[in-house]
Parts: sequence; C-alpha cells; structure tokens
Amino acid sequence: TVLSGYVDDLIGVHIDKLIAKQQFDACGRKLIQLSLNAKILKDKFPKKEPLGVIGQIIPWNFPLLMLAWKIAPALATGNTLVLKPAETTPLTALFFAQLCMEAKIPPGVINILTGDGETGACIAKQTEISKIAFTGSTDVGRLLRKKTAGTGKKLSLELGGKSAFIVFE
Repeated sequence: TVLSGYVDDLIGVHIDKLIAKQQFDACGRKLIQLSLNAKILKDKFPKKEPLGVIGQIIPWNFPLLMLAWKIAPALATGNTLVLKPAETTPLTALFFAQLCMEAKIPPGVINILTGDGETGACIAKQTEISKIAFTGSTDVGRLLRKKTAGTGKKLSLELGGKSAFIVFE
C-alpha cells in the first residue's frame, strides 16, 4: 500500500495488504505508519544522500498541481513522503494515492494524511520526519519555523503567494 492515514480518516478507503505498525501520534490519535523504502540513484546524484521522510503540507488552491510540485522533487531525490492536503480538498490527494496503488508504487513511499491544521502540526512534531515543505499562509509558516527551530529538520516555506525568496546552501 501507499496510502496511510489516521484510522478515522480511512473509513471507506480500501487498503491492500497493510505493512504497518499502529501507534499513537503526538496528538493522541491512532496513526498507521508504513515502511519506508525509496532509494536514490547514486550515479544520477553523486555526493547527495536522501533526507529520508519529507513532511509536506499543501493548500487548497490547485490541489493536484501543488501535490505534484511537492511530490516529484521528493521522489526524484530518493525520499519518501507524508503529504497533508488542505482539509477542504483532500479528495484529489486520495485519488492520487489510489492511482499510485494501481501503478504499484512501493509501500510507504507516498503517504497521505488528511485532516485540519492539527494534523499538520502533528506532522511537524514527528521526529522521523527530516524536512517539512509547506505552502500556505505566512502566519502558519512562522509557526512551523518556531516548531522546527533547533530540531535539525530542514524547512522550506512558500508563503503568501508572492515575492518568493530562494536560499541555496
């Protein structure tokens, strides 16, 4: 399977063979966590290592385009991901997850969690997540910056919709 999520959000969603352990997340909800097994092609990206698990939070506008803009770079660099779509537009991401299952994407590579801002906060708290990629409001971006400060997590913020600022390491 490539679809994971909070148990309450998975009612009515067919999940093929589940390779998972159940645990409680930082907010006390039961979370299904799938195995992670993406690999980077060493000859394509010399001297680069995948970060691991990328937490991605996307807004309501252009749900499929935003999903693609977040997922493609994460996968291309050998990472796995947990994506949280906006609470008002989760069906696009769930349909995408179904397409991934049909395409036989390996288990645990693409994980979709639906929910509100609290779900996004829980993703940001998870110690297994190496990077947060967020597109949305400046206020929420500031909160994420505070939550991730000092944790060693990488953070990319696309805020407010204009005047993008790119920082290279």
